[in-house]
Amino acid sequence: MINVQREFVENLFSIKDKVAIVTGATGALGGAIAVAYAMSA
Repeated sequence: MINVQREFVENLFSIKDKVAIVTGATGALGGAIAVAYAMSA
């Protein structure tokens, strides 16, 4: 698992009041993005 700072994720991947659909979340990049979005929710 990649260690990511919460503040970085909140600022970079803010999806507040939006809907995000991540495809390809079984790969490394898609999985990291899905985790980042989940942390920012």
